[in-house]
Amino acid sequence: MIRHAEAEAVALSDKERALTQRGIRQVYLLSEWMQQHHFLPEHIIHSTALRCEQTARLLAERLATATTLQAEEQLYEASMRQIIETLVHVPATIHEVALIGHNPHLSYFAEWLSGEPLGMLAPASAVAFHLPVDEWNMLSGQIATLLGRFEATH
Repeated sequence: MIRHAEAEAVALSDKERALTQRGIRQVYLLSEWMQQHHFLPEHIIHSTALRCEQTARLLAERLATATTLQAEEQLYEASMRQIIETLVHVPATIHEVALIGHNPHLSYFAEWLSGEPLGMLAPASAVAFHLPVDEWNMLSGQIATLLGRFEATH
């Protein structure tokens, strides 16, 4: 689970808020952490908000793996249920997924999934989990093991 990096405070609409220069640096730091810990997603699912799309594209470029990107409209202002609905449709052949979205429900979902008191994810923060399931439609609460957490400080 990844919260998008820092975005502009103002744009024509909330969906059109682009990453700031600081946000771009945050994605670089996040990608370094992911590489160091071997968190290399095969597939990145992201909200259709510009800041999430930019975070996903920069991350995929920096990780230099054969990562596929999927824009998902329902992740913009998604409830926990919509996050779950998005993940249960991931094919079972895909084992490592990064989901890039928004607070507060992304943070709520991470806590529900792990049973850990993670708090609100700051911009460009990530939590990595191991899920003991063979198929994504087997997701349920408190089954994930927290493998690592990243908080961008720059």
